[in-house]
Amino acid sequence: MICEEAGRGPAGQRLVYDAWRSRLHGRAVLRREDLDLSGIVCELAHVSVLANEAGRYRFRLAGTGLRQAFGRELKGLSLEDLPASAGRGAWSEGVRETLDRVRPVSGRSILEDGRVHFWMRLPMSTDGERADLALCHDRFLAADALSDPDRAARAADRLLRIDIDEVQAA
Repeated sequence: MICEEAGRGPAGQRLVYDAWRSRLHGRAVLRREDLDLSGIVCELAHVSVLANEAGRYRFRLAGTGLRQAFGRELKGLSLEDLPASAGRGAWSEGVRETLDRVRPVSGRSILEDGRVHFWMRLPMSTDGERADLALCHDRFLAADALSDPDRAARAADRLLRIDIDEVQAA
């Protein structure tokens, strides 16, 4: 099952989806270079790009919000490197479905530690024809996010900015 629970996600997901969709121009898949990141600057910390490399999915890009959620840099890692408790199933199944069916997939999962993982996978392409990249948006929020995902996302973003300021000062 792709999504353990369905429901409204944070507004940032809609922003990323709308930016992706606006660049399709009637095509089924977006080329990597067609994506306009200027429209989603405020969500880049929660964006990643996964590449299908012979059936394994590897992080080509991973925002700082993911580094904070996992406690390490994800760029270069494969999905198999993620701990199962971090919702690896939703990552793998979501990416597989979005690339196999060439369509957006989103959902939310409750993780073992009680956090809520709001996720979205959008098909992209290196050659403009076959879907071999997934544009991902992931938010790992406190359990109370179920009642108001946007409020929880804003609170998490404030903490992320504080962490970044501390790193830059060091």
